[in-house]
Amino acid sequence: MKKYIIILFVIFHFSFIKGQNLKALDDKDGFRDYKFGDTITKFTNLKLTEKSKDGKTAYYNKTDDKLKIGESDVTIDYVFYEGHFYEVFMETKGLSNSKGVLKVLNELYGNGYQDNQYIEKYLWFGSKVTLYYKENSVTNDAIISISSEPIRKKRKLDEELKIKEAKKDM
Repeated sequence: MKKYIIILFVIFHFSFIKGQNLKALDDKDGFRDYKFGDTITKFTNLKLTEKSKDGKTAYYNKTDDKLKIGESDVTIDYVFYEGHFYEVFMETKGLSNSKGVLKVLNELYGNGYQDNQYIEKYLWFGSKVTLYYKENSVTNDAIISISSEPIRKKRKLDEELKIKEAKKDM
């Protein structure tokens, strides 16, 4: 019985990554000319748009950024955790912009994993980078996130420690 469960797991695991180029995603390990983990000092023309209460996470726009992916219009936020580039967060408006970005992602990294064929949500799980695309079924607006796995794990551990400390306040 165990053998069959393992075989089913392997078949499921490899069936959803078929066609993906996760090596390209991990090799890029960033966005445009920036690598995940770069310090904020490597960036120019940043404008702070939001900061977490603890000051560890900050969102910026680049005032000189190219707000296009191919022909698609996007908004772009650069997210830093403890002063290190952690995530790029993009948004599109409308069907043509959203599908245009999705086509570029599929061309670069293969088809994303889609757990429900009726929902336009795709995932790429690299060992160093995770990519997420989700499209609103009514407006066709999309959100796209490309993030560093090592920094995400550190951030999660820091959150767990913060919650553990907060429990002492109860």
